[in-house]
Amino acid sequence: MSTAPTTPEFSDEDIDRQLAGESVRGPRHWRGRELAPLSRGLRSVRNKVIAPDDTAEFHDVALLHILGEAHAATEELRLQARRALILATDDTTGFRASISLLLDACSDVEIEEARRLVNEILGLVEKAEVVLAEKKTDSPVSAVPILTPMPSPRSRQSKSSAAPPTSPAGS
Repeated sequence: MSTAPTTPEFSDEDIDRQLAGESVRGPRHWRGRELAPLSRGLRSVRNKVIAPDDTAEFHDVALLHILGEAHAATEELRLQARRALILATDDTTGFRASISLLLDACSDVEIEEARRLVNEILGLVEKAEVVLAEKKTDSPVSAVPILTPMPSPRSRQSKSSAAPPTSPAGS
């Protein structure tokens, strides 16, 4: 007899911290640069410049480059860094070209480290998103959907209509 693992209860604040990557103590570094915690805003910036058919290495390097560019010590510098990132990613082709050149400059060891870091970072996000989804489905409001019957298109037709309905082909 096996028992399912229990999911720890997280407050909304805990979930926000996990989504922001703050649940892991200590800053992360890649290629000598400190990385900003992952946030919803930075995920959006990354999503502007990646495509589904990009390689995993491209995705990893793009995310870590964005997190490196976004890191700042003060709120003012953080705002400046975010503004610069948004402007840079508005030129999608230029930004993707810079990521491609960065990918070329990375050693196999750096690519492997990027993969490990991204798996660690996104693993936290996925865990927090699952917990958030579970919390939403456990809500009594969403537990029982309210079904409102909709009249069928045929029942809306006038019963006094003498002509039978025609198909789109006119038959």
